[in-house]
Formats: sequence, structure tokens, C-alpha cells
Amino acid sequence: MVRISSDPKPGVPVVPKRTDPVFRLFVYGTLKVGFPNHARFCASVLSARTARIRGRLFATPWEHPVADLPPDQILARGSRNLGQDWDRQMALETDVARGPPGPETDDSDGWIQGELMEFPDPVGWLAALDRFEEFDPEGGVFRFDRVLVPVYLDAGICLPAWVYAGAGILNDHHFPEVAGGLWR
Repeated sequence: MVRISSDPKPGVPVVPKRTDPVFRLFVYGTLKVGFPNHARFCASVLSARTARIRGRLFATPWEHPVADLPPDQILARGSRNLGQDWDRQMALETDVARGPPGPETDDSDGWIQGELMEFPDPVGWLAALDRFEEFDPEGGVFRFDRVLVPVYLDAGICLPAWVYAGAGILNDHHFPEVAGGLWR
């Protein structure tokens, strides 16, 4: 069972302890620890920490939320080449850690609250999650887009991670915004 931690403690400078490469995924809905799809798709999670990203969260009638992200927060778009996507995340890690201002200094676009999960090699499970999220970068219209964004942890630590954000689904529907960016 995965335990959510809120470390690092505010005000304490932290250098990520992991030296082995991990695939990072920010989740804000049914993939979070304790929700229905966590066990199905996140069984291999190594760690899960509370985190947030810039954007707005909307409630849908289908028992899952959808994220709307500012375009300037998207560092890269996902592809069918999972190894290449993982390489993009790793290559941007240093730049993002020194990048945009942390949550304590910039509150202009709103925030989505969720969990930053770290996984070993994504090849065994990410393609199934892409299908579940209806993400197909070469298939034309899709409901969700897998994008790489800066994710903020406590103490202003910022790491790149993938997130599924609204694509066509937000163009076709008007959903109520989730107050405070925290779904359930």
C-alpha cells in the first residue's frame, strides 16, 4: 500500500534523493491513492507525494474531473514513443527545478491539487493508461492529452511530470469549476 507523504518540510532545501531514473505522473482524480483506478493502473508506484500544478479543474458528470492547463505550462506533448517521452522528462529535470516561480510567489492562474507519483520503467503500463485516458496522439480526436508540466512540491521544489489534461472534451462541454482545485 502506498502512503502519501507531504515531505519535504516547508523551508528546508531538498535535493531529490533518487538517483535512478523514475517516470513521474501527476494525478488529480480517480488515479489518486484510495480511488477506484489507482489499483488498476498505479500498482507499480514507488512513491506518491502531495503536489500541485498551475491550471483549473472542472467536474464532469462521469465521476472524474478534467484539467485545463495554461499553454505556457506545457513543456512537451506525449507521443506513442514512451521511451522518448521518458527521455524528455529526464532531460528537462534540471531546467524545471530552476524554472518557474513556486506556488508561494505566483498565484495568478489557479492551482490543481493532486499527487506526484514516481514509477519505474513506464513501458509495461503506460500504453494501457493512455488507452484508458483516450489519449492517442496519432489518432486525431482524443479526450485527454498527456503533457509534461512543472509540478510543485512543498518548499518550492519543482519537477517535471506527465499529466492527462483536457483536450477535445473541454471544447465540446461546459463543466463547473472545482473550487480550490481539489477533487474529492
